[in-house]
Amino acid sequence: MAMESFVAVLAGLALLYGWWQSRDATALLPWGVSCILISFGIYDLYMGSSSGNAAWFVVGNLSLTLAAGLGWAAIRIFTHRQAPVALIVLGAVVSIAAGALVEFAGLPRVLSIAAPLVVGCIYYAAAGVTLWRDNAEKLAARIPMTVLLLVHAVVLGGEALGYFAGAQDVGELIPIANAFGVVHYESIVFTIGTAAFFLTMTRERKELHSRRAAHTDGLTGIANRQSFMEGADRMLARTKRSKETLAVVMFDLDYFKAINDGHGHGTGDQVIRHFVRVVRDAMRPTDLFGRIGGEEFALALPGVDPDIAFARADRIRIEFSRSSFVTVNEEVLTATVSAGVTAGDGPTIAALLADADDALYRAKAAGRNRVMKAAASDKGKSVLRVA
Repeated sequence: MAMESFVAVLAGLALLYGWWQSRDATALLPWGVSCILISFGIYDLYMGSSSGNAAWFVVGNLSLTLAAGLGWAAIRIFTHRQAPVALIVLGAVVSIAAGALVEFAGLPRVLSIAAPLVVGCIYYAAAGVTLWRDNAEKLAARIPMTVLLLVHAVVLGGEALGYFAGAQDVGELIPIANAFGVVHYESIVFTIGTAAFFLTMTRERKELHSRRAAHTDGLTGIANRQSFMEGADRMLARTKRSKETLAVVMFDLDYFKAINDGHGHGTGDQVIRHFVRVVRDAMRPTDLFGRIGGEEFALALPGVDPDIAFARADRIRIEFSRSSFVTVNEEVLTATVSAGVTAGDGPTIAALLADADDALYRAKAAGRNRVMKAAASDKGKSVLRVA
């Protein structure tokens, strides 16, 4: 028990230090406090066993149930869910109520011993299920962390059953040599393992966000130029192997500099974000969309011929032209977009983008707010770019 308490407090301090170093990892704080409460709870139970003073058991059970509630809250926070304070402290309230019923209502003493174990079992099982279901980020440490949470819930539940079944004397703590003595070893593994895996999950999430930031446009959340080019290159290679065509659409917002200069960059950002929403609503899961420049965007459509790509680009143009925006001065603003379309199995994605780019600026030169297809005769010709 001394080793369990020592390990728990060290794990708690490590987690609190991790939270102090990275304040955005808020889930580390309740988990670190939970480990320290576990350390205090184990110490209190030891003192109660050695002194015979029932008050130590009350404080120990209260600490352990509150620790379980904070552990559940930490997992909820980590998975971006709400963790109501009432539910965090509910287990501690149940533990106190069980002790009071034993003391004043004459209920069997086993209730005051087993109730905190059942509460801990429920909290850790709920935490394990929550973490298991939250697999969107594909964090490698999530699986062993989930296993430790669920195993700990089973061990606590088994310990409670041992007390209820009379396999363990309610007046004594479980000794190491007892058949249920595995709880001591499992507790050490649980404390060390969950602290390590929680810190690992936090680091994995930070690295994942950094990788996403390196490939994502900060304003819109879509692929940036580098990410689009890499993804479109892979897409082109797949379409070549399957003997399909890859359609590419280049979009450019009309008179965007005038919008920024006349209404401010905040309005310009609003226009860009709305255009991205319009395109996303029209995309298939297999399509790739990216921001190539300030107001320039590219859409890659695998397995689509030029006519279909043209029709889809024109629907996007029409939908966007119907939008209106309210500026900071409460003026109503409309915006339009021009597009160029090409399709084929060109040697590189850069070549397809160049064809679509030529068609785009022909659309600009023809009056804007229109879509034009790339023509074979346009290849290699220079095009005067206009806003």
